[in-house]
Amino acid sequence: MIQEIESWQIDAFVGENSKYYKRKWGDSENFNGGWNWAALFLGISWLAYRKMYRIAVIAFLIPVTINIILIFSPFHATIKSGIWTEAIGLIFAIWGNGIYRKKFINLLEKFKDMKNSEQKKILSQKVVPAI
Repeated sequence: MIQEIESWQIDAFVGENSKYYKRKWGDSENFNGGWNWAALFLGISWLAYRKMYRIAVIAFLIPVTINIILIFSPFHATIKSGIWTEAIGLIFAIWGNGIYRKKFINLLEKFKDMKNSEQKKILSQKVVPAI
């Protein structure tokens, strides 16, 4: 880990529900998941809300691409097209908290040499600079 994570850094980055993420992430450097109901039901919308835009676009394009391929496949009638979206929701319900924490840690690493006031401004932006 790059540094000791301070409570205000999580508050600035997460915004609402920072208490939830403090509890979920804990002090473990090896944290990689934990169940997230919002990610299960909201899927790609949850990713976008949590400022993970690149992952949200990829998660959107995967089922779209698969469904386009299946349209021209002989298996089209036997495979439920919504299953890909449900699978993505399940994946992010399981690993979403870990992916979100990794984004936070990467952002801290990128801006570790900045003053606390500058870090707070960047962490609390709606659109976080690309990592």
